[in-house]
Formats: sequence, C-alpha cells, structure tokens
Amino acid sequence: PRFSGGLSAICSFLIICVILSSSVRLSTTYHRILMGMSISDVIGSTAIALTSLPMPTKMPFEEEFSYSWAGTRLGNTQSCNVQGFSFNLGFTSA
Repeated sequence: PRFSGGLSAICSFLIICVILSSSVRLSTTYHRILMGMSISDVIGSTAIALTSLPMPTKMPFEEEFSYSWAGTRLGNTQSCNVQGFSFNLGFTSA
C-alpha cells in the first residue's frame, strides 16, 4: 500500500499540474471534473500511503487482547482519526 498509494498520489498531483499549466486551465467541464477527482485522489492516496504510521504507539485494549500489531506505529489517536477522515473523504468524493 505504501508504494501504490504514494505512486497514485504523485500521478494525481502531476495531472493537477498538467491541467493548471494548460492553456484552457479550468474553463472546460472535463478539466474541472478531472481536477476534483485528482484532488480527492491525492487526499485518499496519501492516507493509504501512510498505512500504519499514524496509528497510536499504544493501542487501547492491546494488552487485554494480547495482540500486538507488527507494523510501525508513530502516531497518536488524533493522527489516526485524521488519517481515517482523509481516507473516507478522498475515496467517497472521488
């Protein structure tokens, strides 16, 4: 997910750059729709590319269930919530 999410975000960002550097920019309906979808994809793909990094370092109920997540966790509850919101916003609006 890190590679494919990052690649998708980069490619969508490149589409945004191409639209903004074109001579017609956002004057056509096609470019406006493509711009909105690309922005949504950048948001959602960035959330996917981060995978488990925003997860809290100490998960609630981790000791009670005796299950430890094997991935790298560097975040807190707020960063996890922001990632979930970004994922849902990016992929429901695209």
